[in-house]
Amino acid sequence: MSIEIKLTENEQRLAKFIARSRYENARANNVKDMKMGGQSNEETDLEGFGAELAYCKLMNLFPDLDTDSYPNFDCISRFGVTIDVKTTKRKNGHLLATLKKKNNPPDKYVLVVGEFPSYKIVGEIGSEEFLQDVNIKDFGRGRGYALTQIELNPVNI
Repeated sequence: MSIEIKLTENEQRLAKFIARSRYENARANNVKDMKMGGQSNEETDLEGFGAELAYCKLMNLFPDLDTDSYPNFDCISRFGVTIDVKTTKRKNGHLLATLKKKNNPPDKYVLVVGEFPSYKIVGEIGSEEFLQDVNIKDFGRGRGYALTQIELNPVNI
């Protein structure tokens, strides 16, 4: 069962500001974009932070508003669990992660489906379970870890 979250007008303004700032800082610092889809970098940053904000709103967590650093996670739970929020616009989209995530993984991944400003929090999975060779697939943009939505656990609220 997925949980629907719509960002308010103020949350949308915040998401646009953070996404634009992250985009500009990353390009100014020649940070390689590791996206696995064909969307623009700007769209990746907006949808990515919008999904992070939606998940944080659901979980009553403070989102990471830093625009200068690039940690391996997007937020930290009240219990210290590091979480990487992944997003896709595809209703039946997969949870995806690059192969390099195995080198420094967060504690868990969360899949969010939707398009700014409306999202569905679909499911979650621990990194140890997700980042296994059996989950490596190639959808035409290079090899990476992938799971279907059915393979994810319900979000633990």
